[in-house]
Amino acid sequence: MTTEACLKAGAPVVAVDRINEVLQQQERPLLQALNLNINFILDEYSRKLFGEYQHWLDLAFTGKQEESIHS
Repeated sequence: MTTEACLKAGAPVVAVDRINEVLQQQERPLLQALNLNINFILDEYSRKLFGEYQHWLDLAFTGKQEESIHS
């Protein structure tokens, strides 16, 4: 179950646990269940997608994007 599904299903504690696993790996402050809402989840997705786009640009700049696709 993804975090937004957990939130919609009325299981915000499960959603917070999943998010906090990622935040802990990134050494970021942990989330409290009462601070969780769909906007927080979408903001996290935005940050993730931006990072992936930046990584793609780095691969393209160095000419390694095609190599990355085939690996």
